[in-house]
Amino acid sequence: MLPPHLQFNREGKTINFFVPKFHIAAHIESCQTQFSFNWTPGVGQTDREAPERGWANINRMASSMKEMDPGARSNTLNNNFSDWNWKKIMALSKTMLRKMTEAVVAEKEHHLALSELESSINNSEVGAASLAAWRMEIEAWEMDHSQCNPFQRRVGTMTQVAVQLELAQQDTKELEDSTGIDVEDAQHHLHVDSSALNMWTNIQKLYMPVVPNLQISANLPTGCNSNDSGCPVPGPTSGKAEDFQLLLPSEICDVMPCNKTLLETEWSLHFAQATDALNECRSHIRLCHQLYQFKVQHLCGQGPNTRACKTMDAVEEHLMLSHAKYARAHKALLSLARHLDRIGWEHKLQPLKKMHLRPIGDFGQQTQGTAIMSWIWLTHRISSDDSEGLQDSLRIEQCKARAHHNRWLEEVQLLLEEMRRTLAFLKWQEDSWESCATLPTIEQPEEKEVAAFAEHWKRVPQLVASNFDFDPSTDDVDGVSLDAPPLPL
Repeated sequence: MLPPHLQFNREGKTINFFVPKFHIAAHIESCQTQFSFNWTPGVGQTDREAPERGWANINRMASSMKEMDPGARSNTLNNNFSDWNWKKIMALSKTMLRKMTEAVVAEKEHHLALSELESSINNSEVGAASLAAWRMEIEAWEMDHSQCNPFQRRVGTMTQVAVQLELAQQDTKELEDSTGIDVEDAQHHLHVDSSALNMWTNIQKLYMPVVPNLQISANLPTGCNSNDSGCPVPGPTSGKAEDFQLLLPSEICDVMPCNKTLLETEWSLHFAQATDALNECRSHIRLCHQLYQFKVQHLCGQGPNTRACKTMDAVEEHLMLSHAKYARAHKALLSLARHLDRIGWEHKLQPLKKMHLRPIGDFGQQTQGTAIMSWIWLTHRISSDDSEGLQDSLRIEQCKARAHHNRWLEEVQLLLEEMRRTLAFLKWQEDSWESCATLPTIEQPEEKEVAAFAEHWKRVPQLVASNFDFDPSTDDVDGVSLDAPPLPL
């Protein structure tokens, strides 16, 4: 037990308990939201896993130490931990520079992501009111953890029956809402007959008389298929209805002059089509994610899991078609924008890749503290038509985005203070060794050795402190490797 003057005084203090970041992933969801460093003000990017790193470095010694007696094992551990500490001290300046560089970049990225998310939410009156309520709620929780936790879900997962019902409703709506521009989309669903194509070509001859000559000359434009949706690539020479080239104005405007009114009309239709397709992608992603959660939490056995997987495959197929629809619309918008001088639309309708099609809260192969949500959710505005599940997910993600930005901002401030304190400590340590080296001594061999030892070790804090002034553009930012032998003085 520690002596009284070293014991922690608990009077007038509130003690909060947390789980280190690496270990918290194995805990239940309520534990992850209640005891996470990521959601707690004032801790920066602290992970509390430093003791584990030292032991991980010792793992390589296991095969040797298992043959040792207790004394040799203790000496070996001391030697290796001393070497570990030595290398950490010698690389201290470069380690802090690397951390500061990462923190500054991450703070800017998360500030931009938070601004984009809140800006998209504020685009509607419902969203602005919701955002104000969310801010009040999270600020109250940060002051008093007994308040309602804003990081916890309040809407249950969607059942398999509910997912199937929503898919059926979407299919019904697609059959009811059909326009002329949907002929192109219908090709990819294999529901176009020859009469519809003949009708389209007759109308096209009236408004675009250059198209027949273009078809006769066999000089048809062939654009590259840049989308990775997974849909089959059409073959113009196959003769199938689904592969017939419609030659819309956006496809031929780069090789043939087109009426500007037609370009404007197609722009409006494709812009609406891209917006609808992006909304469909969000809906399918959320459905698939909630169905997966329901499957993991409530289903067991081969039969229920097989039915759930079949439903998930249906959702994935709908997502693939919506992704392909968006990719075609985006490609047409890029072509039309060059002729109509449209700018500023690329922020809302960005190129869509498979890696962007991830649910809210998915890390995307990043860690909890560094992950930024996909852009498809940053451009989504809240409306009264949104489901409770989607609004609840956006609420949680806004709280997380705010917490991520605040933690990185705190990390920058804590690193600056840590650098100042490190230099102050090194100066104190140097003065301490200096005082040992200049003590009045009697001419005895052992006292001379003590003075020489002190004179030698006072150079260590000087060397470490001098490294804080190095030029990062010409030096090795990675610093000393923990696998390398100790540095000489």
